[in-house]
Amino acid sequence: RPIGPVKPIKPCSPFSPRSPLRPTRPRGPGGPVSPFWPFLPGYPGSPFGPDKPSRPSRPFGPVKPISPGAPTGPGRPSSPGRPMSPF
Repeated sequence: RPIGPVKPIKPCSPFSPRSPLRPTRPRGPGGPVSPFWPFLPGYPGSPFGPDKPSRPSRPFGPVKPISPGAPTGPGRPSSPGRPMSPF
């Protein structure tokens, strides 16, 4: 009895997950996987192809300059407050 329902379920599960994964992987390097590899910034660059030149330095650039920039005093409330206190 259990063999009957198990047979149709087996061919369906392996075909559904394998079929979509197989075509997406080979096509990935082409471009269709670009949306599938958005979490891999270090990949060939297919996902960040168009934004590769401006994104590589932005994700690591803005994060670093923003942290030191705020404490430097350019955007801090203490910098404008100091010069205004004497005035």
